[in-house]
Amino acid sequence: MLPLLIGVDAVDILSKQLVAEKGLNGLCAIFATMLAPGHMQHIGVDPWIEFGEQDSRITPRAQQALALMQKAPAINCRLVENINSAVWRSLIFIAITRVSVSSLARNFAPSERPSYKSLAGCSH
Repeated sequence: MLPLLIGVDAVDILSKQLVAEKGLNGLCAIFATMLAPGHMQHIGVDPWIEFGEQDSRITPRAQQALALMQKAPAINCRLVENINSAVWRSLIFIAITRVSVSSLARNFAPSERPSYKSLAGCSH
C-alpha cells in the first residue's frame, strides 16, 4: 500500500484499516491549477512522487516498488529515506502557498481580482 494523500496521518489510518503490516508512505508533488472539475493544467515543474518506509529504512520492498514505478515512463519517482519529513514539508509548503495566494487576492478589489485562469496563463 502506498497512499499519495494530503495529510500526515493518512498512512496510519489506512494501515490500521486495511493491512496488518505498515504500508509505505508517499506524496505526489504537482503544481497545477483546476480549470474546471476534472480538468487540471500543469504549471511549473514536472510532477513527481516521493515515497519510502515509515521507519526511514531503504528496504527490498521499497526498492521493488521503485523499480515497478520506474517502468512507467511518465512517472518520476524518488525513494527517500525520511518520507515522514518529506510529507510534513509538503504539507507546510501547501499551507504557506494557500496563505500567500489568499493574501495576494485580498489586495485587489473584488472586481479587479484576476481569475485563476489568468494567473495560470490560460487563454480559455
